[in-house]
Amino acid sequence: IDLIPPPEITTPPPPRDTAAPHRVLAVLVDSLRFDVAMSADVMPNLARLREGALWGETTPCRDEVTTECLRAALGGTDRSSALTAVAGRTGAVDRSLIPFRLHARGMSTWMCSEAGEHLLEGAVEPCRAPPDRRGQPWNDAARVEAAIEAYAMGRHGLVLAHLVDADE
Repeated sequence: IDLIPPPEITTPPPPRDTAAPHRVLAVLVDSLRFDVAMSADVMPNLARLREGALWGETTPCRDEVTTECLRAALGGTDRSSALTAVAGRTGAVDRSLIPFRLHARGMSTWMCSEAGEHLLEGAVEPCRAPPDRRGQPWNDAARVEAAIEAYAMGRHGLVLAHLVDADE
């Protein structure tokens, strides 16, 4: 049980032209089995990325609903149950999640996610972009490309790309 109350958000994020002193680019891959992710034969690009990156396996949430699992990944605790799944869908805001904590300390977060931006409303700058070059709606490749561009701009302490099509 987390007995420490989350901080109140009192500090606005830094101005857009201010470089973040410490930056992290995180790619959260939804629904990718660990054995598949670890196979260099199946996923050679991911294997190359792992060589120079900090990475880890997450334990799936009890209810395996993307919203609750994303909340657990960004908060460090799986609080999923029948009641929290319902609460998560009613718009309850969990200010203990990492982007809210960063925001409270004056750092901004950028996020591109088909399923999770609503959890972090007010704490993240969501990706807003037209369809990709082929006229298709957002897909995982477009999310990664946008995240790399957002990271390269240097304004955000945390850049998150949440990939949701790994199981398709």
